[in-house]
Amino acid sequence: MKFLRASIVLAVFLIPAVFFAFPGEVRGITIFDPFGGRVVTWLPSAPACTPFTTAVCVATLGTVCPTVEELVVGPPKNSTLGILRVDGMLIPGLTTIYEKYSYHIPGTAVVGKSINICNICENLSGIPGVGAISDLICDLPVVSDIVDTICEFVGGSCPVGNLIYKMGTSGLPAF
Repeated sequence: MKFLRASIVLAVFLIPAVFFAFPGEVRGITIFDPFGGRVVTWLPSAPACTPFTTAVCVATLGTVCPTVEELVVGPPKNSTLGILRVDGMLIPGLTTIYEKYSYHIPGTAVVGKSINICNICENLSGIPGVGAISDLICDLPVVSDIVDTICEFVGGSCPVGNLIYKMGTSGLPAF
């Protein structure tokens, strides 16, 4: 009985202490944005990215020819995403797709994280310990010019600005 009473008293005083010791909203700081829902459409080559991908291919004399697939995901967490491939291959460390042979089928459930390269400097500046270093790098004229040029060139309709980082699928579409 004493143990029960002591536990109740401890809980009554500890729970408010924990909640008031950490005021405000607790959130993780990340450079990734979550997405998830059913695949609405998939295009093997995003039409709005053609000027960008063609320019890179021509500038490298055909040695580096990127493609950007466009994946539109419906509710509950809608998103238009890009899957960047160079010479037909995913870039190791940038994109990981599980059950990758079914994400292109409409109705398939997908969930994952994406990275918005146009906002990466803003997102990195909020991370403790990394913010100061990223601010130094992002403030370099060369880096900011490259990011600004790419994001301005591809515009808002090319999903190269919102690339899939990790994605998993249900494997089978729901009809």
